Amino acid sequence: MTEISIIVPVFKVEKYLPRCVESILHQTYKDFEVILVDDGSPDRCGEICERYAQKDNRVQVVHQPNQGTGAARNNGLFCAKGKYVYFCDPDDYIEPNLLEDNHRLAEKFKANMVIFGYYNEIVTSSASERIPKKVQSAFLETTADFRKRFGSLFKKEIMYTLWNKLYKKAFLDRHHCRFGSQKMGQDTLFNYGVYKHLSRVFLNNHIYYHYYMNRSSSALNRYRKDKFTIRYHENLKFEELINEWGFDEEYKDLITAEWIHTLSVGIDNLFHEQCDLKDREKRKKIQSLINAPKIEAHLKDVSWKEVEGPVTTKMKVLLSKNKKVTLLFYLLKLRKSVKSA
Repeated sequence: MTEISIIVPVFKVEKYLPRCVESILHQTYKDFEVILVDDGSPDRCGEICERYAQKDNRVQVVHQPNQGTGAARNNGLFCAKGKYVYFCDPDDYIEPNLLEDNHRLAEKFKANMVIFGYYNEIVTSSASERIPKKVQSAFLETTADFRKRFGSLFKKEIMYTLWNKLYKKAFLDRHHCRFGSQKMGQDTLFNYGVYKHLSRVFLNNHIYYHYYMNRSSSALNRYRKDKFTIRYHENLKFEELINEWGFDEEYKDLITAEWIHTLSVGIDNLFHEQCDLKDREKRKKIQSLINAPKIEAHLKDVSWKEVEGPVTTKMKVLLSKNKKVTLLFYLLKLRKSVKSA
């Protein structure tokens, strides 16, 4: 039996894919398989995948019509023979000892999940910045241990992502953890399903993953007409998870912060350069976002001091709370003009 199955969904990343695959094949731990799922990529990705499969018998390639990363990862899980599963994004890369260190911890603690740190590699045309995201080492043996620590881990931006975690395959199968068909946010929703029953989690304070941000192709920077709706659905699932645990009072502020962040993302999306709505339509849309039931309820609970981020973010929330839509619209329009000047 293979110890670790590494699943990589591949789509329109021919520039970055070789770096990703090379970083996997040069791991110090050798007992793994790589499942490259070509999600109908229109560029040379399929050809690159096949070339690696010919060079290394640990690499297998699955070709599928374009269905999104969720379907690609599910296909990878269907093929996976490993005791553990690791998900890697095709435009990022990993440190050589990622598998060795985290497999050792998973075996030692009989862990259902090992969580480790990563770097946000923020790259623009003029500069680059590396921001570490890490945890303090600990073993969370019971579901109660994990749920008590969850809030602090969530605030560290550790819990959304797939690629800073090693998963036990049997746990995923036992709890029917699979990806949805959403084009955005399916990794977060997958993890919420995993967290529902999770115990035996080891937190590893070392950093092994390099996550590249601010590329023009990044989903974080893309305009999506349905971005607010997707985030709204994510938050409903998040709140459902917390309520199911019975931690709704303990994590009340965390839930409010997530709803406020969703509003902020939704409003900013309207001022993306690819948004073709007229000014009047944008004002109406802002009004509808503010009036969304969960947003409206949580705006009542938030104060200026509680809003994290720059002054413009605080102003955005304060004006939304007081339903000053026109003033908010012109503030954000001015900010966009200044940024593009």
